[in-house]
This record gives sequence, C-alpha cells and structure tokens, in this order.
Amino acid sequence: MKRILTCIITLLLLGSGITGWGQNFSDKFLEQIPKKIVSVATVNSSMIEALKKGETNEKLLSFLNELSFLRIITVDKQSKRVITINTTPDANYYCDMAMTLARQYGKGEELLGITNGEHQTSLVVFNKTADNKAGEIVFINCDEDMLTIVNIMGNISIGNLGQLSKLSKSFKNL
Repeated sequence: MKRILTCIITLLLLGSGITGWGQNFSDKFLEQIPKKIVSVATVNSSMIEALKKGETNEKLLSFLNELSFLRIITVDKQSKRVITINTTPDANYYCDMAMTLARQYGKGEELLGITNGEHQTSLVVFNKTADNKAGEIVFINCDEDMLTIVNIMGNISIGNLGQLSKLSKSFKNL
C-alpha cells in the first residue's frame, strides 16, 4: 500500500510539473506585453505536416521532421512614437525584457550573443541533450527597426538551424 501511494504521489508531482512546463518561451513573453503592439505568426503541427508534403529538399525535410512548433513575434519600433505618447514602454524596453526572460526562463545555453549599440542578438537552446539536440530554441534579435523573436520547439538538431532561412520559400509555396 505504501508503495502504491508513493507511485501515485510521484505521478501527481510529475503531472503538475509537466503542466507548469507546458508553456513555451513565446507564451511567457506574450503574457507580459500589450497585444496591440505585437504581430504573431504561429506554425503549428498541422501546418508543418502540410509543408512536409510538398517539400523535396532533403535537408529541409529532415529539419521539418524535427519541428513541432514555430512562432515568430515582432514588435515594430516604428510604433515607438505612438507607444511613447501613450506612456507605454517602447520596443527597446521589450527587447530588454525578452533578453532577461530568456536568461530566467529555464536552464538554457546561449549559443550566440551579440551586443553592438542598439543591436542585440541572442540564440538560446533549452533542454539540450547529449546528442546535440534541443527541445526549444529561442532566437531574439533587436535592431534599430524591430524586435523579432523566433521560438521553435521539437527535437531539433542544432546543426539543422541553418534550414530556418529556407522555410520562408516553403511557406510561399504552400
């Protein structure tokens, strides 16, 4: 009886932990900013399946097989004047917020970090495995015009990240 009770408690704890981990980085970020200042594009698993059906490039197909979710968030700094008049923080504030959130979000490894004046770029992987794969990858780019966050999830080979640039052509074809 004691053993069964221990198993049940363990399963409940695991279940509650998994529920807490259900959010991804982009969900956490979007909770903290006004919806009216962002643009969000989400590619879910059904869209990924549709992309795979028409893809002939083997490297891109391999990348798509590892992908389960992709979201792109943008905050345009051109809206800075409107945002500032309304006393809402500007896009630079949200850039700093995204960078801080990436450091606090979980046990991640920053693969790339660049700061040069107003330009900041960060590439962080979360849930990295021994075979150089990641469960979640977050790319944050802040320049003088825009904050861009790309959040991808799956069982992604870090070496396949270069295939991201080829996805836009596949989206146009779809």
